[in-house]
Amino acid sequence: MLLKKGRNVLTFVIMSIIVGCSSDTEEDLRGEEKINKEAKIFYQNNLKSIIDTKCISCHEYHQIGSSRYDSYKKIKPVIHEILDRIETKSINMMPPAGAKQLTMEEKLVFRQFLETLTSIEDEDTDNKIQIKWTAFKYPDFDTRVSVCGNFDEISYTFNENYGDVPIDIIKDAEVIIKTETVNVGNNEERSKNIRHFFSFFTPTIRGKVTKYNAENAYINFEMNGIEQEVIFAITINDSELLLKGVIPDMSFFNWQNAYDELNSICGEHHQNKLWNDIAIEVKIKLD
Repeated sequence: MLLKKGRNVLTFVIMSIIVGCSSDTEEDLRGEEKINKEAKIFYQNNLKSIIDTKCISCHEYHQIGSSRYDSYKKIKPVIHEILDRIETKSINMMPPAGAKQLTMEEKLVFRQFLETLTSIEDEDTDNKIQIKWTAFKYPDFDTRVSVCGNFDEISYTFNENYGDVPIDIIKDAEVIIKTETVNVGNNEERSKNIRHFFSFFTPTIRGKVTKYNAENAYINFEMNGIEQEVIFAITINDSELLLKGVIPDMSFFNWQNAYDELNSICGEHHQNKLWNDIAIEVKIKLD
């Protein structure tokens, strides 16, 4: 059993000294260039014509600013908000009621654009483990909208000597998530809001595999000093082990104070409603 760190602090400090005042390493810039190249191609070939036909007429009055939606540069940082509004049936829907609506196929193109950005980002990371969370907002369950994010700093313990039985990598596995490193894609404002939420909730999330079989892993979660077992479905392919599960009710972990704090700073964006269930997806790279 080996204990490893998702981000080595000493290495980070040394690299910071080497690069001086620069905030972007050469590797970071190459990764960003790759993301932009692939996503720009998708935008030009698939998304731009939809925006020009169905969106830009309503946003024509925005002579300047990000909400004009007339370029890849302006679409990229707000794609989460755009998806929220095209997938909801509330008064915040886009296009608005009475305007020419998007087809299901056109909505899918917006989703695929976001997935293009996300999948490329995933390819560029060397992390052994990735943890993605999905929360849900808006009052009506049937039209609620998802909000996804992950964490940049995770400590983990795996069974590295699993041999020819990949599933055994999770034997007695344990993770510790530093919640202040949460992020919501490339949306810094949303990321700050969720960090604010966690500052009133729990500084760490701990998860430990208590048992598993060919189909499921049983993981004991600890948040805010409270523990609960969650069952995750297991999928294995040649390069990774995937765990998918749902924390059914976050109120079990006494999140109300943090929930109220989040509402106080951004409740208007989700109509003061976040649902109690949180979907979790864990990807573990296999050697």
